[in-house]
Amino acid sequence: MSMVVAVVRHRGRKLAVGWIMLLLTLHWVISATASESQEIFDFPSGPIPDWVEPQSAAVASSPVKGHPANLLLNDSQSRLTRDSSDYFRRTVVRLLNAEGVSQNSEWSVTFSPDFEKITWHKLTITRGDEEIDRLPATKFKRLQRELGFESKVYSGEITAVAVLEDVRVGDIIDVAYTLHRANPIMNGHVTARHYLGSAYPIKRQNIIVRTPEDMPELTWSYFVPSGVKNMPRELFSLASLRLALESGTIAGERVYRWSAEDVPGVIFDSNIAARTWPYYPMIRCGSFKTWADVVEWAEPLFSGNGPLPGTARVMTDRWKQTLATPGERVRAAVQWAQNDIRYFAMAIGDHNVRPRALDEVCATRFGDCKDKSTLLVAMLRELGIEAWPVLVNTFWRERIGEYGPGPFAFNHAIVVYKLDNETHWIDPTIKLQKQDADGWALPAYRFGLILREGESALTPIPDRGLQTPDVETADVIVVDPSTREASLTSTLTFRGLQADYYRQILEATTTDKLSSNLFNYIARFYNQLEEEQPPEITDAGEDNVIVVTARYTLPDFSKKTETGQTVEVYAYALRTLLDSPETRRRRWPYALPGDRFVRHRIEMELPFDVAPAQDAQVIVAEGMEYRLEKGLDGKRYSAVHDLKFTRDYVPAEQMGVFSDAVAEVLTTVGLVLGSTPQE
Repeated sequence: MSMVVAVVRHRGRKLAVGWIMLLLTLHWVISATASESQEIFDFPSGPIPDWVEPQSAAVASSPVKGHPANLLLNDSQSRLTRDSSDYFRRTVVRLLNAEGVSQNSEWSVTFSPDFEKITWHKLTITRGDEEIDRLPATKFKRLQRELGFESKVYSGEITAVAVLEDVRVGDIIDVAYTLHRANPIMNGHVTARHYLGSAYPIKRQNIIVRTPEDMPELTWSYFVPSGVKNMPRELFSLASLRLALESGTIAGERVYRWSAEDVPGVIFDSNIAARTWPYYPMIRCGSFKTWADVVEWAEPLFSGNGPLPGTARVMTDRWKQTLATPGERVRAAVQWAQNDIRYFAMAIGDHNVRPRALDEVCATRFGDCKDKSTLLVAMLRELGIEAWPVLVNTFWRERIGEYGPGPFAFNHAIVVYKLDNETHWIDPTIKLQKQDADGWALPAYRFGLILREGESALTPIPDRGLQTPDVETADVIVVDPSTREASLTSTLTFRGLQADYYRQILEATTTDKLSSNLFNYIARFYNQLEEEQPPEITDAGEDNVIVVTARYTLPDFSKKTETGQTVEVYAYALRTLLDSPETRRRRWPYALPGDRFVRHRIEMELPFDVAPAQDAQVIVAEGMEYRLEKGLDGKRYSAVHDLKFTRDYVPAEQMGVFSDAVAEVLTTVGLVLGSTPQE
């Protein structure tokens, strides 16, 4: 589900106001490329609105060293109404070194012109006792590049950037603006979210939210990144956030306040798990009280995109006549929605939220997750199958309940349908998917909100678990005693979701390229590898299994030693998912693949006797399970390496134990077998 976000940025920092939500976070961003258009964009300027409460910046405070800059004031004030809302933002930043100058010398604005506009109030530089007003001379240059271009998402947003001249170490930059939003699609609802903290230390952070007194009280919820060490819990624990929020009434308005002083800078690590997003603690408010309110608001948007057009109805009529069972008709509809409607998000204006009309989707043959889901639902209903759109979150998964009721808890749409009294889930954005005996393979979304009348809670989405490897590699090695050369037959079996993904690779990659990719990967471990026969690929679609078989030669595989012979084998498949962590001491959770089970089986006809196999080896750490079993039958040696990832992250405090476990597993990837010395 695409999302329009109005953003104010300075280089290296992002201050965003999202889709009827206020984003008060700072992130690193990439500067616009020189090839983009540079049309001058004029923003209106004016005084700070009179409803904004003045806040003083702690200019006289001592700088917190060790950072490029300090935020002296991070001030966010919002006035939310049923018809339109205003979001005021003021940032006062002190530049402490050359890096701070570099990060804060470029400012940009991104917003949706269909329902948003920005008024600038202040852009000054204080240098010593002198305050320099840069706003009159600042020119914002319009950039044409779509921020979601690489993800095939066109939002229609406008981005404008200004480069400040003559910025120096020690300067204090003071920026203030108001974003005005009037989005009728919200149908009288309001919602906002506020990020707490920054990558810079903050001397004072202030949040004020105003609503008319006759509007029902807002519902508040709190979201703190999980598994993070050194987050200032005295400020950002759930209990502290709740206690710090104050409310009252002033001059016919209900006013909510949150403030904090001396907020430490949030320091990030590499390879942070997606589930920890947002990376700053968040206070969220809105007029949605329950998930039923969200369904009541969203369901008409997803069902109001018109009747099934004639082009699609022709196909459903044909399927009714030519396909004998409802199951066959469902598969035909799924394949058409997944494969014939390409993924492309034209999420301009309210289509950022509302699915496009079905006749437009069919005519253009493209759509995003909302478009493809509503189209598939309409086709299934035409075939007599009960079906509904479902909202999910690809990041938060089981944590989605912590966010609290609101449409912006979700970033993706899928479909649920009933067939023969059984419930089935399907993601229409996954191409070339095949249904197996257990249904359609699905990423671990965990929970979804079914857009069905009367629905009032999140629904658990069944998880298939990790009983069977989703990718299994079986190597059979036979050594010629006379030449010490070996033949290697490698068979890769992809199952379920991994088969669906590999099928997409097969569609987009030539046979020669596939052969080279597989050869080059295995050759990282067997460096004298020679291809004997290119891969043969079999797609057992009815079981959603793809089998790839390749044959190679390993010259000089058996090495002579002073005491006999040795061979070395590798469970290289494990290395596709496992590598030594770059950081052992962390503040943030370490990302894992999550919900993956890889097996590498090695069978080898040896030219010599070896010592009996050892007992099974088991290594368990947070989020990872590994088991190695070895066997010996005469001169036939076998080893089975099983690697499972049972969650998608390692908590920061567990990284030492996890790193030790990974190091131990990696010692087993390469096994050296030697002949038994003769007495």
